[in-house]
Amino acid sequence: MRNIKIIYLCLFAIQSLSAQKLDVEIYELENGLRVYLNEDKSATKVFGSVWVKAGGKNDPADATGIAHYLEHMLFKGTRDLGTLDYSKEKPHLDTIMMLYDQLGAIGDDKARMVIQKKINEQELMASEYAIPNEFDQLLKSIGSTGVNATTSHDRTNYYNYFPSNQIFRWLDIYAHRFQNPVFRLFQSELETVYEEKNRASDDLQRRVIQAFNKNT
Repeated sequence: MRNIKIIYLCLFAIQSLSAQKLDVEIYELENGLRVYLNEDKSATKVFGSVWVKAGGKNDPADATGIAHYLEHMLFKGTRDLGTLDYSKEKPHLDTIMMLYDQLGAIGDDKARMVIQKKINEQELMASEYAIPNEFDQLLKSIGSTGVNATTSHDRTNYYNYFPSNQIFRWLDIYAHRFQNPVFRLFQSELETVYEEKNRASDDLQRRVIQAFNKNT
């Protein structure tokens, strides 16, 4: 987790959010993780959220939107989740990464088309080992609801609600997500990100916020 600038973990009892003033305790762990905890032993559900101090403002100039894309990729599983056999899947993923490096270094259109075709072929082979949405399904298996994430100008937030008696399993799942992510199925996910961006471009409020953030 040291590769991530700052991570905030927020755990709030649902009843407390709506019925009474929050009594938040803050802890900072040895690894830099800062925990915000509002404890209510009478609550049956918890809102858990992990905040990463990175967002759109951290995008490289030649790769705008990469923070939002990363948000999506962190739902694609790990070496143990989202795959039928990671040892067989990994060679294809490694080849895809190598081909993308080649693609970025070549300007000739015909040569790029050849490389893109190879990427598509490797994507198809890698997808044979992928289990789409297994990460989401695992969270739902412990009673999680509202599983989602958002990327803003300077923060990325991953969150959901879950039963209070599942807190340790929830923590294990989220820790696993950040420690051992595998970026699979990223071509199809890129289409999803573009669709979201197109929808957002029709939202006046979002356009105003984006224009403001460009100058901050």
